[in-house]
Order: sequence, then structure tokens, then C-alpha cells
Amino acid sequence: MADLPVPNDALHVIFSVITTYFFAASLISPNPVLKASNADRVKIKGVGLESSEASGQHMCMAQACLATFLCIAEVSSILTKNDPSSLAAGLVHWIFSFQGGNFSAIQLTRTHVIGCILVIIGGSMRLWAFRALGKYFTFQIAIQKGQALVRHGLYSIVRHPSYTAMIFTHPGWLMWHLTKGSWARESGLLDTTVGWAAMWGLIIMFTATAYMLLINRPPQEDKVMKAAFGKEWDDWARDVPYRVIPGIF
Repeated sequence: MADLPVPNDALHVIFSVITTYFFAASLISPNPVLKASNADRVKIKGVGLESSEASGQHMCMAQACLATFLCIAEVSSILTKNDPSSLAAGLVHWIFSFQGGNFSAIQLTRTHVIGCILVIIGGSMRLWAFRALGKYFTFQIAIQKGQALVRHGLYSIVRHPSYTAMIFTHPGWLMWHLTKGSWARESGLLDTTVGWAAMWGLIIMFTATAYMLLINRPPQEDKVMKAAFGKEWDDWARDVPYRVIPGIF
């Protein structure tokens, strides 16, 4: 079935902003970097501290900034494409258009709507996890003084729902920006050497992030929580046997 456009520029702008908000918000840590020297950080015997405490947090912030830039470029292009002779359109075209670009082809498609829905689902899950853990949610693998084991809500389905969320957010975001009708496609950006390299660099980065967060990191977090909470964690792991994907992993 053809990916038919959804006619409505205003709806396109709204969806673009919503997609960007949930994607970017899910990547920005609700709390500062928890350094090894932090007095509230519990040192657990037999468990080493992360060697690079802030690199992952900085990478996520860079992705959030990229998402914001793409949203600004896309919204600006949508708002001015119907009046190409205006001063604003000329400025937007000069900044955000590349050789072979065609702003009139920027349109909301069914694929974009599906991508937006995926980002909303994943972003909502991750923001819920932020709120459930409150001040104890950090991008560093650590236990803090006074921290309790959260077992309700999404944590009663999988043990690492904030990573489950990324199964929705990242594919959804790529569907929004790399498919036909998106600013990245229709501006001519992806037809340039830099744009082509950036696209594949982004895909490789997302793949590496997916491996780290879905395969490598959950067992490390489980080890820390098991050491910190003992039998309580054992009971939780028995009741919730899946780390990221219910019934699978």
C-alpha cells in the first residue's frame, strides 16, 4: 500500500513538535550526573563504579539537540513552503535547503504518523520511569542512600522499562525523519555527502546504543541491584523474570 500523505500542514507541525518533545525529553536526564565522589552514592562490595560517568549522558543530550534542530528546520520549512516568494521563505530556504531540495514535497504521511505514535508511547514510558524513581533515576549505574526497589507499574512487567521505551522511541524517530516527506529527505540534505554520512553515522550510533542499553547494560544493573537489595531483588526477579521485552528477554 502506498504511503499516502495526510493533508494538513498545521497537523504536520503539531505532530513534528510532539514527536520532538517526547523523543528529546526521554533523552534528558531528570537528575545531574551522579559522580563516584557523591556522598549519597552507595559503594557496593564487589561492584566497580563506571569508568566514564557522563559520556552516555552527553551522547543522549547530543541526540536531543539534534532532534530539536531537525524539528526547527522542518517546522520552518512547512510554515513557509506555501509562500516561497516571501522574505521568511527565502531565509529558511537559504539556511535549510540543499541542492535538489523541494520543500513543497514535505508532507505528513502515514509512516510519519506511525513513527510519531511509537515515539509518544516510548517517550511516555520513559518519562513514567523518570517519575517513578524520582531523584534516584540517573544515567549512571548506581544505588543511592535511601533508595527503595520500585516494583509497581511498568516495573511489574519488565525490570528495565526505561530501556523497553527505546524500542519504540528510536525506530519511531527514524521513521519520522528518514522517510519520504520528511525535511531531511526533501530538503536535499541526505543527497549530500555530509548528509549521507551523517545518516549512516546516526543509524550506527543508534544500533550501538540499542546494543548497549538492551543487551549489555541491564545485566550490569541487575548485578548492582541484587547486591544492594538481596532477597527483595530475588523475589522481584522471580515475579518479573524479563528484563526488557515481556515473554522474550
